[in-house]
Amino acid sequence: MWRYRDPGNYYLARVDSLTRNVVVYKVRNGVRTRVSFVAPHAIPANSWSILKVSARGDRFQVYLDHRRILQGFDRTFGSAGKVGLWTVADSVTYFDDFRVYPR
Repeated sequence: MWRYRDPGNYYLARVDSLTRNVVVYKVRNGVRTRVSFVAPHAIPANSWSILKVSARGDRFQVYLDHRRILQGFDRTFGSAGKVGLWTVADSVTYFDDFRVYPR
């Protein structure tokens, strides 16, 4: 997640190996809505993948294993915020080598 303000306001990139897709959501006042198209993409289960999110101004780009999967624009949260990791309760997810490069 990025541009995190509080538990009810942030962006998140969801990578789902079950539905085989990548999508970006915004959570605004606790309501999650999609801000990008759903990008079909095979996500291998039980293996490592590299996820990268680039956000500059109102533009965001999502990369998986160094390949840009989707990009879009949204002006809801225009200024810097916190970043973090997000997962759902029924997932088994491991994170390693988390990096942030502020500009």
